Amino acid sequence: MDYLHWPQTPFYYYLVDFALMLLMVVAIRWLGNRFIALDKQLAEEDNFAVGIALSGAMIGLALMLMGASSGQAAPSLGAEALYMTLYGLLGMGLMALTRKIFDISLPKISIQKEIQQHNVAAALVDAGNTIAVAMIIRAVMLWVDDDSAWGLLWVLAGFVASQGLMYLITHYRRWLFCRRHDHDLQQQIQNGNIAVAIRFAGHRLGVALAITVTSNLVVYQPTAWIFMVWIALALALFIAQTGVSFVIRWLFLSHIDVNNEIVNQQNIALGTLQAAIYFTVGLLFVGLLG
Repeated sequence: MDYLHWPQTPFYYYLVDFALMLLMVVAIRWLGNRFIALDKQLAEEDNFAVGIALSGAMIGLALMLMGASSGQAAPSLGAEALYMTLYGLLGMGLMALTRKIFDISLPKISIQKEIQQHNVAAALVDAGNTIAVAMIIRAVMLWVDDDSAWGLLWVLAGFVASQGLMYLITHYRRWLFCRRHDHDLQQQIQNGNIAVAIRFAGHRLGVALAITVTSNLVVYQPTAWIFMVWIALALALFIAQTGVSFVIRWLFLSHIDVNNEIVNQQNIALGTLQAAIYFTVGLLFVGLLG
Protein backbone atom coordinates (compact mmCIF):
# COMPACT_ATOMS: atom_id res chain seq x y z
CA MET A 1 0.00 0.00 0.00
CA ASP A 2 1.28 3.43 -0.92
CA TYR A 3 1.26 6.10 1.79
CA LEU A 4 2.91 8.89 -0.15
CA HIS A 5 1.98 10.50 -3.42
CA TRP A 6 5.27 11.22 -5.17
CA PRO A 7 5.25 12.53 -8.73
CA GLN A 8 7.03 10.67 -11.50
CA THR A 9 9.20 13.68 -12.39
CA PRO A 10 12.88 13.09 -11.52
CA PHE A 11 13.89 14.63 -8.21
CA TYR A 12 16.70 16.70 -9.74
CA TYR A 13 14.10 18.66 -11.76
CA TYR A 14 12.75 20.00 -8.49
CA LEU A 15 16.23 20.84 -7.25
CA VAL A 16 16.95 22.87 -10.39
CA ASP A 17 13.61 24.68 -10.19
CA PHE A 18 14.09 25.44 -6.50
CA ALA A 19 17.62 26.74 -7.05
CA LEU A 20 16.46 29.02 -9.87
CA MET A 21 13.56 30.33 -7.79
CA LEU A 22 15.84 31.13 -4.85
CA LEU A 23 18.27 32.87 -7.19
CA MET A 24 15.50 35.08 -8.58
CA VAL A 25 14.13 35.96 -5.14
CA VAL A 26 17.63 36.99 -4.01
CA ALA A 27 18.06 38.95 -7.26
CA ILE A 28 15.32 41.32 -6.07
CA ARG A 29 17.77 42.79 -3.60
CA TRP A 30 20.39 43.31 -6.29
CA LEU A 31 17.85 44.96 -8.58
CA GLY A 32 16.66 47.14 -5.71
CA ASN A 33 20.18 48.42 -5.19
CA ARG A 34 20.22 49.69 -8.75
CA PHE A 35 17.39 52.12 -7.94
CA ILE A 36 17.91 52.98 -4.27
CA ALA A 37 20.67 52.40 -1.73
CA LEU A 38 19.02 49.49 0.10
CA ASP A 39 21.78 49.07 2.67
CA LYS A 40 21.52 52.72 3.66
CA GLN A 41 17.70 52.70 3.66
CA LEU A 42 17.39 49.51 5.70
CA ALA A 43 20.35 49.63 8.08
CA GLU A 44 21.35 53.28 8.48
CA GLU A 45 18.02 55.07 8.10
CA ASP A 46 15.93 52.14 9.44
CA ASN A 47 13.36 52.84 6.74
CA PHE A 48 10.44 50.65 7.76
CA ALA A 49 8.55 51.60 4.59
CA VAL A 50 11.29 50.25 2.30
CA GLY A 51 11.30 47.00 4.27
CA ILE A 52 7.54 46.59 3.80
CA ALA A 53 7.70 47.35 0.07
CA LEU A 54 10.63 44.96 -0.45
CA SER A 55 8.81 42.24 1.49
CA GLY A 56 5.77 42.71 -0.73
CA ALA A 57 7.96 42.38 -3.82
CA MET A 58 9.50 39.14 -2.53
CA ILE A 59 6.11 37.62 -1.72
CA GLY A 60 4.71 38.75 -5.06
CA LEU A 61 7.57 37.18 -7.00
CA ALA A 62 7.28 33.96 -4.99
CA LEU A 63 3.58 33.75 -5.89
CA MET A 64 4.38 34.16 -9.59
CA LEU A 65 7.10 31.52 -9.37
CA MET A 66 4.61 29.15 -7.74
CA GLY A 67 2.50 29.47 -10.84
CA ALA A 68 5.49 29.02 -13.12
CA SER A 69 6.68 25.86 -11.35
CA SER A 70 3.31 24.12 -11.40
CA GLY A 71 2.07 21.74 -14.06
CA GLN A 72 3.90 19.06 -15.97
CA ALA A 73 7.66 19.01 -16.24
CA ALA A 74 9.41 19.87 -19.49
CA PRO A 75 10.68 17.01 -21.69
CA SER A 76 14.30 17.68 -20.68
CA LEU A 77 16.18 19.26 -17.80
CA GLY A 78 17.52 22.01 -20.05
CA ALA A 79 14.03 22.89 -21.25
CA GLU A 80 12.75 22.90 -17.66
CA ALA A 81 15.51 25.29 -16.59
CA LEU A 82 14.83 27.50 -19.61
CA TYR A 83 11.07 27.69 -18.95
CA MET A 84 11.60 28.44 -15.27
CA THR A 85 14.15 31.15 -16.08
CA LEU A 86 11.89 32.74 -18.70
CA TYR A 87 8.86 32.73 -16.44
CA GLY A 88 10.93 34.04 -13.53
CA LEU A 89 12.37 36.91 -15.56
CA LEU A 90 8.89 37.61 -16.89
CA GLY A 91 7.56 37.72 -13.33
CA MET A 92 10.26 40.16 -12.24
CA GLY A 93 9.58 42.39 -15.22
CA LEU A 94 5.83 42.31 -14.68
CA MET A 95 6.28 43.12 -11.02
CA ALA A 96 8.36 46.21 -11.85
CA LEU A 97 5.80 47.24 -14.46
CA THR A 98 3.00 46.72 -11.94
CA ARG A 99 4.52 49.30 -9.61
CA LYS A 100 4.85 51.81 -12.46
CA ILE A 101 1.22 51.35 -13.48
CA PHE A 102 0.11 51.68 -9.86
CA ASP A 103 1.86 55.04 -9.68
CA ILE A 104 -0.07 56.11 -12.79
CA SER A 105 -3.37 55.14 -11.17
CA LEU A 106 -2.55 57.52 -8.28
CA PRO A 107 -1.34 60.52 -10.29
CA LYS A 108 -1.20 63.06 -7.46
CA ILE A 109 1.52 61.24 -5.54
CA SER A 110 4.58 59.12 -6.29
CA ILE A 111 4.29 55.95 -4.23
CA GLN A 112 7.95 55.02 -4.71
CA LYS A 113 9.19 58.47 -3.64
CA GLU A 114 6.89 58.38 -0.62
CA ILE A 115 8.36 55.02 0.38
CA GLN A 116 11.90 56.40 0.24
CA GLN A 117 10.67 59.23 2.51
CA HIS A 118 9.65 56.68 5.20
CA ASN A 119 5.92 56.78 4.38
CA VAL A 120 4.61 53.49 5.80
CA ALA A 121 1.12 54.07 4.39
CA ALA A 122 2.53 54.27 0.86
CA ALA A 123 4.54 51.10 1.46
CA LEU A 124 1.45 49.22 2.65
CA VAL A 125 -0.61 50.07 -0.44
CA ASP A 126 2.38 49.27 -2.67
CA ALA A 127 2.91 45.85 -1.05
CA GLY A 128 -0.81 45.11 -1.12
CA ASN A 129 -1.02 45.99 -4.80
CA THR A 130 2.06 43.92 -5.72
CA ILE A 131 0.81 40.82 -3.89
CA ALA A 132 -2.73 41.22 -5.26
CA VAL A 133 -1.54 41.39 -8.88
CA ALA A 134 0.81 38.46 -8.26
CA MET A 135 -2.14 36.39 -7.01
CA ILE A 136 -4.03 37.03 -10.24
CA ILE A 137 -1.01 36.33 -12.47
CA ARG A 138 -0.36 33.07 -10.61
CA ALA A 139 -3.97 32.05 -11.23
CA VAL A 140 -3.56 32.88 -14.93
CA MET A 141 -0.36 30.79 -15.07
CA LEU A 142 -2.20 27.85 -13.55
CA TRP A 143 -5.11 28.40 -15.95
CA VAL A 144 -2.98 28.54 -19.10
CA ASP A 145 -2.25 24.87 -19.74
CA ASP A 146 0.54 25.54 -22.22
CA ASP A 147 4.28 25.87 -21.57
CA SER A 148 5.07 27.04 -25.10
CA ALA A 149 5.71 30.57 -26.33
CA TRP A 150 2.00 30.75 -27.15
CA GLY A 151 1.18 30.07 -23.50
CA LEU A 152 3.59 32.81 -22.50
CA LEU A 153 1.65 35.26 -24.68
CA TRP A 154 -1.59 34.30 -22.93
CA VAL A 155 0.04 34.91 -19.56
CA LEU A 156 1.02 38.38 -20.80
CA ALA A 157 -2.57 38.92 -21.92
CA GLY A 158 -3.69 37.91 -18.44
CA PHE A 159 -1.31 40.46 -16.95
CA VAL A 160 -2.75 43.21 -19.16
CA ALA A 161 -6.27 42.20 -18.11
CA SER A 162 -5.31 42.12 -14.42
CA GLN A 163 -3.78 45.59 -14.67
CA GLY A 164 -6.92 46.89 -16.33
CA LEU A 165 -9.05 45.41 -13.55
CA MET A 166 -6.82 46.76 -10.77
CA TYR A 167 -6.72 50.17 -12.44
CA LEU A 168 -10.53 50.14 -12.50
CA ILE A 169 -10.63 49.08 -8.85
CA THR A 170 -8.29 51.92 -7.89
CA HIS A 171 -10.52 54.47 -9.59
CA TYR A 172 -13.55 52.95 -7.88
CA ARG A 173 -11.90 53.31 -4.46
CA ARG A 174 -10.88 56.89 -5.23
CA TRP A 175 -14.41 57.76 -6.37
CA LEU A 176 -15.98 56.11 -3.33
CA PHE A 177 -13.58 57.87 -0.99
CA CYS A 178 -14.33 61.30 -2.48
CA ARG A 179 -18.05 60.62 -2.29
CA ARG A 180 -17.91 59.76 1.42
CA HIS A 181 -15.33 62.29 2.62
CA ASP A 182 -14.08 65.79 2.08
CA HIS A 183 -10.59 64.32 1.78
CA ASP A 184 -8.81 62.79 -1.19
CA LEU A 185 -7.62 59.18 -0.92
CA GLN A 186 -4.23 60.05 -2.39
CA GLN A 187 -3.80 62.89 0.10
CA GLN A 188 -4.55 60.52 2.97
CA ILE A 189 -1.87 58.12 1.77
CA GLN A 190 0.60 60.96 1.33
CA ASN A 191 -0.20 62.16 4.85
CA GLY A 192 0.67 58.70 6.18
CA ASN A 193 -2.79 57.51 7.25
CA ILE A 194 -1.94 53.87 8.01
CA ALA A 195 -5.57 52.94 8.76
CA VAL A 196 -6.68 54.05 5.28
CA ALA A 197 -3.70 52.27 3.71
CA ILE A 198 -4.44 48.97 5.47
CA ARG A 199 -8.09 49.10 4.40
CA PHE A 200 -7.09 49.94 0.83
CA ALA A 201 -4.55 47.09 0.66
CA GLY A 202 -7.01 44.66 2.25
CA HIS A 203 -9.63 45.47 -0.36
CA ARG A 204 -7.18 44.80 -3.18
CA LEU A 205 -6.09 41.49 -1.69
CA GLY A 206 -9.67 40.38 -1.12
CA VAL A 207 -10.72 41.29 -4.64
CA ALA A 208 -7.65 39.57 -6.07
CA LEU A 209 -8.54 36.37 -4.21
CA ALA A 210 -12.07 36.49 -5.65
CA ILE A 211 -10.75 37.10 -9.17
CA THR A 212 -8.45 34.06 -8.96
CA VAL A 213 -11.58 31.90 -8.83
CA THR A 214 -12.14 32.79 -12.49
CA SER A 215 -9.33 30.46 -13.53
CA ASN A 216 -11.18 27.54 -11.94
CA LEU A 217 -14.54 28.38 -13.49
CA VAL A 218 -13.53 29.11 -17.08
CA VAL A 219 -12.18 26.23 -19.17
CA TYR A 220 -8.93 27.28 -20.82
CA GLN A 221 -8.95 27.61 -24.57
CA PRO A 222 -6.51 29.83 -26.49
CA THR A 223 -9.25 31.95 -28.07
CA ALA A 224 -10.17 35.60 -27.74
CA TRP A 225 -13.77 34.67 -26.89
CA ILE A 226 -12.79 32.55 -23.87
CA PHE A 227 -10.45 35.31 -22.72
CA MET A 228 -13.31 37.82 -22.86
CA VAL A 229 -15.41 35.42 -20.78
CA TRP A 230 -12.56 35.29 -18.25
CA ILE A 231 -12.45 39.09 -18.03
CA ALA A 232 -16.24 39.42 -17.71
CA LEU A 233 -16.40 36.82 -14.95
CA ALA A 234 -13.48 38.44 -13.13
CA LEU A 235 -15.32 41.77 -13.21
CA ALA A 236 -18.49 40.08 -11.91
CA LEU A 237 -16.55 38.49 -9.05
CA PHE A 238 -15.05 41.87 -8.13
CA ILE A 239 -18.54 43.36 -7.90
CA ALA A 240 -19.84 40.38 -5.92
CA GLN A 241 -16.91 40.40 -3.49
CA THR A 242 -17.24 44.13 -2.87
CA GLY A 243 -21.01 43.83 -2.35
CA VAL A 244 -20.77 40.93 0.08
CA SER A 245 -18.00 42.70 1.99
CA PHE A 246 -20.22 45.78 2.33
CA VAL A 247 -23.05 43.71 3.80
CA ILE A 248 -20.74 41.96 6.28
CA ARG A 249 -19.19 45.26 7.32
CA TRP A 250 -22.65 46.72 7.90
CA LEU A 251 -23.70 43.74 10.02
CA PHE A 252 -20.41 43.53 11.91
CA LEU A 253 -19.82 47.25 12.53
CA SER A 254 -23.30 48.74 12.27
CA HIS A 255 -23.01 50.81 15.45
CA ILE A 256 -19.66 52.38 14.60
CA ASP A 257 -18.95 55.31 12.29
CA VAL A 258 -16.23 53.37 10.49
CA ASN A 259 -15.34 56.00 7.92
CA ASN A 260 -14.91 58.72 10.54
CA GLU A 261 -12.80 56.43 12.71
CA ILE A 262 -10.51 55.35 9.88
CA VAL A 263 -10.17 58.64 8.00
CA ASN A 264 -10.36 61.33 10.64
CA GLN A 265 -9.14 59.46 13.72
CA GLN A 266 -6.77 57.13 11.83
CA ASN A 267 -8.04 54.14 13.80
CA ILE A 268 -5.70 51.33 12.76
CA ALA A 269 -7.74 48.71 14.62
CA LEU A 270 -10.83 49.39 12.50
CA GLY A 271 -8.76 49.77 9.33
CA THR A 272 -7.27 46.33 9.96
CA LEU A 273 -10.66 44.83 10.79
CA GLN A 274 -12.22 46.13 7.58
CA ALA A 275 -9.24 44.85 5.60
CA ALA A 276 -9.75 41.46 7.27
CA ILE A 277 -13.40 41.48 6.18
CA TYR A 278 -12.40 42.04 2.55
CA PHE A 279 -9.76 39.31 2.78
CA THR A 280 -12.13 36.88 4.52
CA VAL A 281 -14.77 37.27 1.83
CA GLY A 282 -12.12 36.64 -0.81
CA LEU A 283 -11.06 33.46 0.97
CA LEU A 284 -14.68 32.32 1.17
CA PHE A 285 -15.06 32.82 -2.58
CA VAL A 286 -11.96 30.69 -3.15
CA GLY A 287 -13.22 28.01 -0.75
CA LEU A 288 -16.66 27.82 -2.33
CA LEU A 289 -15.80 28.24 -6.00
CA GLY A 290 -12.09 27.49 -6.24
